[in-house]
Amino acid sequence: MIERIWNNIIKHAGEIFETATGLPFTYLVKDDHTIIPIRDGEHKWSLSKNLFEKTLMYSDYSSKEFNNKIIGSSYVRGLLEDRRIK
Repeated sequence: MIERIWNNIIKHAGEIFETATGLPFTYLVKDDHTIIPIRDGEHKWSLSKNLFEKTLMYSDYSSKEFNNKIIGSSYVRGLLEDRRIK
């Protein structure tokens, strides 16, 4: 499952997505295992393929535990809930 999701993430790099709170962002592919979300011209996180794989273990992307344990959770959730990535 992670391979299909990750391939979709790579495929749609540069397109506009929304964070979990509805803020627009895009992202760059840094390498085969890392993306960098960009919002308002700035980036703060490097999100790895392993992080997305770890995320798939959660059944509720809006839970407090998810938000506390996943770096860049709003970006991750925004991508995973988008129809282009699912």
